[in-house]
Amino acid sequence: MQIATADTELRRRLEAAGLEPTSLDAWETWKVFKAYLQAPVDADVYDSASFQFGRFDDPEDGSALSVIFVRQFSEWGDDKDVGIRRVVIEFHYGLTGLPPGASIEIWTHDFPTLAEFASVVEGSPQFQSMLNARPKSSEVYGEEL
Repeated sequence: MQIATADTELRRRLEAAGLEPTSLDAWETWKVFKAYLQAPVDADVYDSASFQFGRFDDPEDGSALSVIFVRQFSEWGDDKDVGIRRVVIEFHYGLTGLPPGASIEIWTHDFPTLAEFASVVEGSPQFQSMLNARPKSSEVYGEEL
């Protein structure tokens, strides 16, 4: 997979699973995302992923909650990694859509394997609450960093 088309590849996988990017099912999307993380990239980059849960300000209807799955590609430079591109799946919930919880950010680089990363994410109360709620909307996109 080319980094420049990584978001297109993710959309293709979601559509093959019968999922529409603007109205994604959280569990089915997570399963596709975990498989997508296994796809190698055709570049010498640092490849990481994260699960993020937290508040964001929605100017239309006040504060809300979001859940974000990210796959990020970086290069090493001057003792730190420098982001090149990331592919993002965002779920947006109203304040009544998810019970409030502590914001978290879990990254693959904190675990020896993707399986351990996925296990910790799936066991988190934030992930469990996401599975039991219906998002207002969702989106899938790629962006240069």
